[in-house]
Amino acid sequence: MQSRTKRDRIVQEILDTQVAYIDNLERIIRLFLVPLRESNLLPAPARAAIFSNIEAILAVDRELLDCLVEQSPGEAFLRLAPFLRLYSLYANNFQRANEVLTDCTKKSSDFARFRAEQESRPDCCALGLPSLLIMPVQRVPRCKLLLDDLLKHTPQDDPEWIKLRSACRQIGQVTTHINEHIRTHDNFRQMLRIQNSLVGMGAEILAPGRKFIREGRLMKVCKRKSKERMCFLFSDLFIYARPENAGSFTCRAVLPLMFCSVARVDDEEDPRAPGVPFFVRISCKDVSVLLFGDEIQSWVGDLSKAIEELRDQQKMLLEQIKVRAGRDQCHKLRQDIASS
Repeated sequence: MQSRTKRDRIVQEILDTQVAYIDNLERIIRLFLVPLRESNLLPAPARAAIFSNIEAILAVDRELLDCLVEQSPGEAFLRLAPFLRLYSLYANNFQRANEVLTDCTKKSSDFARFRAEQESRPDCCALGLPSLLIMPVQRVPRCKLLLDDLLKHTPQDDPEWIKLRSACRQIGQVTTHINEHIRTHDNFRQMLRIQNSLVGMGAEILAPGRKFIREGRLMKVCKRKSKERMCFLFSDLFIYARPENAGSFTCRAVLPLMFCSVARVDDEEDPRAPGVPFFVRISCKDVSVLLFGDEIQSWVGDLSKAIEELRDQQKMLLEQIKVRAGRDQCHKLRQDIASS
């Protein structure tokens, strides 16, 4: 009886969250997409990049809601699972959508004004456009969790159990793909935040393939005394910056990890940092930085790992280039022989 009650609650949650989700999809289209389409505030390619296939997703989710009302969750999701692959297209485009949205807001004062006005409307429910646009990316993983929970509370001798298990497997494939894009989006947001906080030296943080690893404050040994620096570690860069007011930082150095080496310095007494048990020296071409701090040990590990992984990737890329070049050379040789 307790399992049945729990199961009923999960079924109701699936239904309730589907209704709320569809309301938000309709909000995106009613408050943003349709007015933009009618006003031509944005060119068609920009609209397509930002909103992707949101209307097709809404159509599928309306159909799913109808099925949930008339059928069991297992039957409903099994029937609609093939169409949920539309979400993969949306997830594939999601980072690009955020980049275009940010760019359009910066470059078009008319669009920025329109977006602010629409986001401030009562029927927007205090939700910004980015918060609305990420909902389709979050929905399928949320459904997978609910279905897994429902399967756990469904007896195996129940006919619904087989349908639920099959639905979970199919939706799980889509969820795996979408979760990767969620991680990519979170990484993008972190790097965009850092990019906006940095001034000086033209530090370009946003770059294809770059991943954010960690950030934190360390002490740098300077000429006269040690000074606090904000440090940022990425998959291919190490940056340290001087803290300024209001959460901004002046970039002092951008060090490509490909040319960096990291060494622990245990036997160096420095009057600018008395009592420090050990330092870390980061060397990059003609730059050498001496750092210390409470978390310096974990920084050593993360820096060393990032450098090793980057160099392994470069070696692998070079091997692939050599193999490809060898294939091209062999193919040319065969052509020469055939034509002789």
